[in-house]
Amino acid sequence: MKALLIFFQSFFRNLPPKWVQGANRFEKGLHLLLRSQIWIAAGAVWATFATCLQTEKKIHLSLLWVIFFATLLTYNLFIFWYEKKQGFPFFMLQKGEKMGKIILLSSTCALSGLVFLMSANQLLFLIHLGFLSIFYTLPLPLSSRWAIPPLRKIPYLKIFIVAYVWASSTVIFPTLEENLWIDDPIILQLFFQRLLWIFAITLPFDLRDADSDSQQSLPTLAQHLGKKRVSFLVFFLFSFLILWEILAPIQIKFRAPQVISFVFMLLFSIFAQHTQSQRIAHYHVLFLDGMISGYGILISLTLF
Repeated sequence: MKALLIFFQSFFRNLPPKWVQGANRFEKGLHLLLRSQIWIAAGAVWATFATCLQTEKKIHLSLLWVIFFATLLTYNLFIFWYEKKQGFPFFMLQKGEKMGKIILLSSTCALSGLVFLMSANQLLFLIHLGFLSIFYTLPLPLSSRWAIPPLRKIPYLKIFIVAYVWASSTVIFPTLEENLWIDDPIILQLFFQRLLWIFAITLPFDLRDADSDSQQSLPTLAQHLGKKRVSFLVFFLFSFLILWEILAPIQIKFRAPQVISFVFMLLFSIFAQHTQSQRIAHYHVLFLDGMISGYGILISLTLF
């Protein structure tokens, strides 16, 4: 293994200058993709697209753009909002982060225009998701001197909010038509499956943030369970999803690719909990978030 590592190091060291420049540009592009949250927004679009295929609902490009820009907006909020240490806990824009500010402004403008292309039911449903997403990061001011803290700072709550918002926005939101009430068993099954696997994917993020959460005296589910129990829970959830999909009497379209996707997630969850995997650069945002895109891409490939 050591000899193989030395070989690759010497190989990349002797690459032509143009290849080295290309590799550097690729690395910068990847960093931009991850830092701007475009990667996770694309994952939300792929998951939504897969839902439309599996439920045989008409795919509206405007709804996919809503999902994309809404995800960009909410995931960029935390980058440049900070809490003042003195006085009323009001949030202000930080200096710098020019790219993040451009993304936030453009996402807000785009959503303002896309609102007019949504039905009343979709708009009402999106409002409550937007409330949860925005105040997950920001405090809710109730008076000039008191505000409800961000939802993510409420003990044990943040992981459940993330799972619910993702499952609702990528399954329920694109399938709303005439009523706000969903009684289609296929849609409900997809919703609960999506809820469980987003919950399972999010658990390693809780482990990653354990130190910062401890500094803020914020108890989380991952802290309470410990690393070994979290690993077992993630393994159990994906195993349960596989059995559910195989044994469920309700037949969902593209069932086989979904089982394959869950199996891949199960295998990756074993790798995800390995101690060495935590040292990989961009491990969480590139690989764990990438499973969301991978699921949607795998379902979509079955069309060809």
